[in-house]
Amino acid sequence: MRFWNRSPFAHPSHWLLVFALLATGMYLRSFRYPSLLISPFFSPATPPTQTTSHLFTQNFPADEKFRQELDLLRMKGRLLPENEIAINQSISSTSDVLKMPPAILWCLLFQESRLNHLEGVQGDQGARGLGQFSHFSFYEVNHHLDRFSHINVDLMNAIFGKDIRPIQPLDPRYKNPSSYFYIPTAVVSSAAFLNNRYLQLKRILERNHVSYNSELLWLYASMAYNKGSRSVIAFWNDSRRRGGKNHLERMVSDPHTLYASVSDVKLLTRSLRKIWSGSNANHFAKELDIHMENLRSCAIEREGPHELK
Repeated sequence: MRFWNRSPFAHPSHWLLVFALLATGMYLRSFRYPSLLISPFFSPATPPTQTTSHLFTQNFPADEKFRQELDLLRMKGRLLPENEIAINQSISSTSDVLKMPPAILWCLLFQESRLNHLEGVQGDQGARGLGQFSHFSFYEVNHHLDRFSHINVDLMNAIFGKDIRPIQPLDPRYKNPSSYFYIPTAVVSSAAFLNNRYLQLKRILERNHVSYNSELLWLYASMAYNKGSRSVIAFWNDSRRRGGKNHLERMVSDPHTLYASVSDVKLLTRSLRKIWSGSNANHFAKELDIHMENLRSCAIEREGPHELK
C-alpha cells in the first residue's frame, strides 16, 4: 500500500519503463499505419537499400540518360520530393521482403510511368498508376496474390499490418491503403505482380529440369510483366525448337545470349506469332525490344563488375 501512495514517477526506473512503453507503442504503430513508412530522414536522391548482386547495378539508374531524365522530372516538379521519398522507401521495404533486386523494381516502375503514381487517374479504363495496372493486374492481385507462394501475402502484412485488399484505383485525394494511387500500395502491388511472374517462370523451368540464372530470371519476369507470361514461354519454346535444351539453358543463364535474342525483332516476332496475329506480333516485338533495352540500360551496367561475364 505504501508503494501506491507514492508518486508513480518517483523512482528513475519508472521513467525508463514509461519511455520503453512509449517507444514500443510507436514501433507497433509503424506497422499499422502505412503513412509512417515515409521517413522524413530518407533522402529522395538516395536509392533504396541495396542487396548484393552480380548482375544488377548498385547505383540506379545506371544509364546517364535516365539520370538526366530523373533530374529533369524533379526540376519540372513532375516528381515531388515527398513522392520520391515514398517510392524509394516503399521499394526498399518491399524488395527486402521479396528478395527482389531493388534496381529491377525501381527501373520497371520508372519505365512504366516515369514514377508518376497518378498516371491515368483521369481515365475510366486502361493502365493506371506507378506500375500501369490494368483490369487483369487488379484481378490477379485481388484474387490470386498467393497463387505461387504465400510470400506476397506476407509482404502485405509486413508493410501494412493487414491484408488491404481489394486494391482498386480509388480517389487519390485520400490516403486510402486500398487505393492503387497510394504510393506504398502501388509499389507493393506492382512488386507482388512481378514476383508472381518470377515464381511462375521459375516453376516452369524447374519442372522441365532447365538450369537457369536466378538473377537473370528477373529480366524475364519483367518481360512477362509487360506482355504476359505467355510471351516468355513462347520465346523459350521457340528457342528450344531452334537449338534444343542446351540453347534454352544458355538463354536463361547467360546475359549476353539474352540481350542478343531480345534485340532481334524478327526472332521475337516469330515466337509471338504463336499468341498474336502477324501485325500485332511484330508491334509487340518492337515494344518488347525497347522495354528490355531500357530495363537493361537502367538496371544493369554495360560493362563492369555488375554484369556477368
